[in-house]
Amino acid sequence: MLRLPGTIAWPSRGSRRILSCARRDRRSKNTLDFGRRADRLALRMKNNSVTTALLGALIVVAVLTAYFMFAYNMSFREARSLQQKVVAFQNNRLVIQAIAADLNEYSKRNPAIDPLLKSLNLKAGASNAPAPTAPK
Repeated sequence: MLRLPGTIAWPSRGSRRILSCARRDRRSKNTLDFGRRADRLALRMKNNSVTTALLGALIVVAVLTAYFMFAYNMSFREARSLQQKVVAFQNNRLVIQAIAADLNEYSKRNPAIDPLLKSLNLKAGASNAPAPTAPK
């Protein structure tokens, strides 16, 4: 049987298959590791106070971001509900103005309502303030 370096023969249901196995030396373990240098870098990262401070700052920023996002969402919901109330108040104001215009129109046909309109400041051109006096 022909065997390539780094392979083993493996029996499977009466026939032999050649399966390749990775060599177990340190160089092919992981191509991104740099051997002992990587171990030293990992130790330095674990014991570095700057890394700990940066990690703490990252956690604080993440918590503050979550809080501000929650506060923004709540204020946005409140603004939406207040906007609906503003629209309702504007609609009520328009209805009241239409009623006042109708009352002024009615006062042209029935002047008996004028004292009531003047007391509510609804009569056009009328006010409760005294007339200004002429200068001497």
